[in-house]
Amino acid sequence: MAYATQVDLANLGLSPAALAPIAAAQQLAALQAASDYADGYLAARFTLPLIGQVSQDLVRAVVAIAAEDLLVTRGYNPEAGADAVIAMRAEHARQWFREVAKGGPRPNVTDSSPGAAQGIPAPDAQPEVVSPGAITSTGTRTRGW
Repeated sequence: MAYATQVDLANLGLSPAALAPIAAAQQLAALQAASDYADGYLAARFTLPLIGQVSQDLVRAVVAIAAEDLLVTRGYNPEAGADAVIAMRAEHARQWFREVAKGGPRPNVTDSSPGAAQGIPAPDAQPEVVSPGAITSTGTRTRGW
């Protein structure tokens, strides 16, 4: 299943003018290939396939990779003009997937594990604990708040 659509590609990836000469079948293939790439990293943290709607951070990352793939097939210069931005966005997306796989950002998705619910961390996920500062034995904060 592709995580992004051709509409997403036009809204978040490439302009309609850039997409016009690229066949719909090529666009769909690029979106599927980018989604398959994403699965390689998502599988480190989620039970695949994902079910239901996926979050926009995942959609944007898939679109960034698909957009670069499409431009590579028609020819582009990743070091000049807007092409450099496309290359940078694709690399940021790849880095984001690496971070997700390592336990970093968590896209708001529902995996297919038993009892899964959207936005609920996997049972083996580690909770994040944030403390505003230490509290002394008298109940006062040590940071002067």
